[in-house]
Amino acid sequence: NKERVVELDGEAYFEVKTQYLVAKNGKETHEKVPFIVKTKEQAVQVLGTQFNINAYNDEAVTKTTLVEGSVRITSGKKDNLLSPGQQATVHEGNIDVHKVDTEQYTAWKSNNFNFSEETLENILRQVARWYDVTVTYSDDKLKNERFEGLVSRDVNLSTLLNALEKTGNVRFETQGRQIKVLRK
Repeated sequence: NKERVVELDGEAYFEVKTQYLVAKNGKETHEKVPFIVKTKEQAVQVLGTQFNINAYNDEAVTKTTLVEGSVRITSGKKDNLLSPGQQATVHEGNIDVHKVDTEQYTAWKSNNFNFSEETLENILRQVARWYDVTVTYSDDKLKNERFEGLVSRDVNLSTLLNALEKTGNVRFETQGRQIKVLRK
């Protein structure tokens, strides 16, 4: 009854109300009960809002993207209050806040990949999680190739890889659940 806490390793979208139905002494009342999301890098105190958190262990930073309302990000002794349209990235206790297009970070809720000048490495990390595949590179420089586009998560893997091949300097060889990235 004192607080609501969620621990997250992965990605989740939250719509949280500050008022919560609480049972006390056999009676139900609406009270403000803190809602906190904890990841390995940060704690997010929700102040009535809609937001997305990306906190996978294989990502270099934890990203909290605020769609509506407000949240307070705390990492170590630092904290920041986000406004709608802002994203906090947290890495090793440092919090950086910047404006973003929230649709890019919440597109997965609509079953889409949304890439805007995204590196191939970041794209293929998402693809690997979604399609349960492993990715290797013939040249690490390929990881920095950048792509832009919106693709449904309903397409099969080969369709997605073909789209990336048509728009970039890469090609893919697949064998079972393994994808090898090669230069064109």
